[in-house]
Amino acid sequence: MVIHNSASESVPEVPLALVSNSFLDELTANLRARPIPWEARKPFIKTQLYLSSREPGYQRATLITHEELEYIKAVDKKTGDELSRAVDKVALYLNHEERTIYFLGLTETDSTFPFFPLLKCLRSEDEFVPLKASKILTSLLCASPNPNVEVAEELFRWTTLQLQSNNPAIVDLAAQVVESALRQRRLRLVYWLTPHAMDALIRILKAESPTPQMQYQVIYCIWTLTFDSTVAQELNRQYDVIPQLVEIAKSAIKEKVIRIIISTLRNLVEKAPEANLAAMAAVKLLTFMENLSARKWSDSDILEDVSYLKAELEENFQTLSVLARLLSTATDPLVLSVAANDVGQYVKRDPASKKFLQEIGVKQRIMELMSHPDQEVRYNSVNASWSLIGGRA
Repeated sequence: MVIHNSASESVPEVPLALVSNSFLDELTANLRARPIPWEARKPFIKTQLYLSSREPGYQRATLITHEELEYIKAVDKKTGDELSRAVDKVALYLNHEERTIYFLGLTETDSTFPFFPLLKCLRSEDEFVPLKASKILTSLLCASPNPNVEVAEELFRWTTLQLQSNNPAIVDLAAQVVESALRQRRLRLVYWLTPHAMDALIRILKAESPTPQMQYQVIYCIWTLTFDSTVAQELNRQYDVIPQLVEIAKSAIKEKVIRIIISTLRNLVEKAPEANLAAMAAVKLLTFMENLSARKWSDSDILEDVSYLKAELEENFQTLSVLARLLSTATDPLVLSVAANDVGQYVKRDPASKKFLQEIGVKQRIMELMSHPDQEVRYNSVNASWSLIGGRA
C-alpha cells in the first residue's frame, strides 16, 4: 500500500481480492458443504426389468448445457493438484482478473450485464447472497477502466446501511467494500455525495470503543477520500474530524494507525490549507508533530509527512501570531484596521480558527478595538467580532 503523497497523487493499489471476511468465508464454506443437485433425477420407477434413466435436472431445465455440465463435473469436489490438472483442461476457468475482464465485456452486448443482476442480489433477504454480491461487485468496479457510477451509488447506499449493523462482521465487510471501491478516483466524490454515507463512517470513528482494525479501516477510507479537493475542503467543516484524528494518533499503539492519520492530515493541508490549518493549530498539532519528529519510525514516509506538517503549521502559526502582535502593539489606525479585517476574513474562511485566536488573545483585543476612536478601526473590529462570536457581518 502506498501511503506517501506529494503534489502529484500517489494512488494506493488495492488488490482486487481485498474484501476478506471470516463471517462471509464461513457462510460460503457452509453452502459449499451442501450437496449441489447437478445429478438431480426424476422420481424413478423400479421394476425387475426397468430402472428409469438418470436425466440431470439442471440440464433438463435448460439452465446449463450438456457441455457445461461436463465442465462442472470435471472440477466438482476436486482440490489441490487434482483441481489444477482438471482446470488446465477447461478453458472456461481463468484466473480472477481475466474472469473479471470477461464479465465486464458483457456490457457490450447487454448494458444490464454484469452489474444489474448483482445489484438485484443486494436486495435479497437471504443472509449470504447480498454479502457475496457486494464482494463481486467491488471486484468488478475496481477492475473497470470506467466504473459505472450508478452501480457505485447503489453499492454505497447498501454499504451505508451495513455500516450501521449490530453485527461487527458485517460492518467489517462493508468497510472493506468501501476501502476497495475508493481506489477508483471517480468514485470518491460519488461516495462523499451518497446520503448518510459519511455519517455512517464518522459514527464508527467517533464510537466509544471501535476495534483498532475497524478504526484503521475507517481512517483508511477517509484518507483515500481526502485526495479529492472537495472532500478535503469540507470534511472538517462538516464533521470536525481533525480533533478526533489527532486524539486517536496520540493514543495509538500501532504505527500503521499513526501513519495513516498523519498522511490524512497532510492531504487536508495540501488540498485545502485555508480550511484546515487553523483547526490543526487549535488542537496544538504543531506540538504533537514536534514530539513525533523525535521518535524513530520503521517507515521513513512518516517523518517526511511530519516534517511537511511542521513546516506548514509553523508558517500558519507565525501568520496568526503576527496578526495578534499587530493588534496588540500597533498604534496606527490603518494598521489596526487592516489587521482587524484580516482576522474577520480568516475566521470566515475557517471557523475552526476561533478557538486558537481566542487562546492567543486576538478575540479580547478585537472586542477592545470596537470602541477605538477611528471609525475604520471600529467598523472592521465589529465585523471581526461578529465572525468570532458566530454572527454575520
